[in-house]
Amino acid sequence: MAEASTHPSSVYRSWLARGFADEDELCALGDKDPKRCEQVVDALVCLGTPLHEQGSNRYTFLFQLPEDTPADQASVHLFLNRITDKDNYAQGVMHHVPGTRWWVRTLILPPSYQGSYGFRTGNGGDGPTRHHAAHGTEGHLLDPHSPRPALAQQGPRGLSHFAGQAAPTPQFFPPVPGAQARCLEGHRLHPGHLFEASAELLGQRPVFLWVPAPGLSTDKPLPTVVLFDADSWFRRFNLADALDAACSAGVLPPCAVIGVGVNDIPDRRRVLGGNDDFAQAVIPWAQRWAQEVLDKQESPNTLAQQPLVVAGQSLGGILALRCAQLFPEHIAAAVAQSPSMWWAPGENATPSALGSRVVDWISEQYALAAPKHHVPLLLAVGARETPLLPRVLLLSLTAQRAGWPCTVAVEDGGHDYCWWRENLIELLAQALGNNNQHAPGKATLL
Repeated sequence: MAEASTHPSSVYRSWLARGFADEDELCALGDKDPKRCEQVVDALVCLGTPLHEQGSNRYTFLFQLPEDTPADQASVHLFLNRITDKDNYAQGVMHHVPGTRWWVRTLILPPSYQGSYGFRTGNGGDGPTRHHAAHGTEGHLLDPHSPRPALAQQGPRGLSHFAGQAAPTPQFFPPVPGAQARCLEGHRLHPGHLFEASAELLGQRPVFLWVPAPGLSTDKPLPTVVLFDADSWFRRFNLADALDAACSAGVLPPCAVIGVGVNDIPDRRRVLGGNDDFAQAVIPWAQRWAQEVLDKQESPNTLAQQPLVVAGQSLGGILALRCAQLFPEHIAAAVAQSPSMWWAPGENATPSALGSRVVDWISEQYALAAPKHHVPLLLAVGARETPLLPRVLLLSLTAQRAGWPCTVAVEDGGHDYCWWRENLIELLAQALGNNNQHAPGKATLL
């Protein structure tokens, strides 16, 4: 019996039974029996990837090269936001399974972590890249065997979604393809309306307007949100669907979301950050333009002529914070997720400059500014965003001591739409006055 239990076939069956094999096991099998290894991996990926070893935090990522790529000349890197990028690039270098077209990498990952991931291929072994997956076009190949919906997709490219066992379950985005958002349990979905146009805002730029379904709108005028990086939010990350779900479920109060986009990455760097001219172009324009769109569409919705909520991420987060300083009487709250604390005017600064200043520029502005009306600041940052995390905490201390109401949410993630997307809706609900504690595993407020 002992001999039968150690027969190679029984070992492979045990891998399939537990749904897991690590990189050493698969590479050893490829050395010994490549054909059998292909069959085993083909069967394992049908269970969904990455493979997870039950009772542990080990995960095996698998990627198969396209047929027209010479396997002996290629390299594959696993991008996992703030786990295998930047200084941790080497952690993502995948191993070729001998005699097959498969590449493998086994990692120990935090149970509460969630992040975007994808694969990059290249001949001769690519080194670390400064390509940023969060903004711009899709530069990574998706995991075609992931059971989760892609975060963003353009053909075979995009960003896949990894979540550890203890990571929060998505509430406003579908947990599996074809399913409805979990927040809709017991609720009927009422799709809203999304309008897209182009506007002159220091140059022609894409702009968006989302409003809830007429059945969800009350007779009261809608409060307004201005959201930066809206081209990514609405075109890549399907924010309109999540807003439909959150509003239908009563998590998000009926509101209008005015989105301000950019044309490309260079344009993004030109107009976001602490760009006072852009802020002064957007804030007076936003509600007027949105109401003109609604009137033209003969919509029953009207916008409340009251202070608006402004929100942004990264460079857009800095701009949202700057808007609160420039227009304190016109801003109800500012939401800033992972704000680019390295930004400073006239310095051509880059993220590598983070920490080079004793006091970050935006923190200095909040220490010096003392308006009569202190706008509430809702900050959020990823626990894996080193060294950004302590700088955001220092900003919150500076702002609080200068009289600005301020909270900070910390999520186990990186500089990543993966956690920004759920957290954004939670913070918007809070900013609009609906402190619904709907989502389990909600970010810790410091």
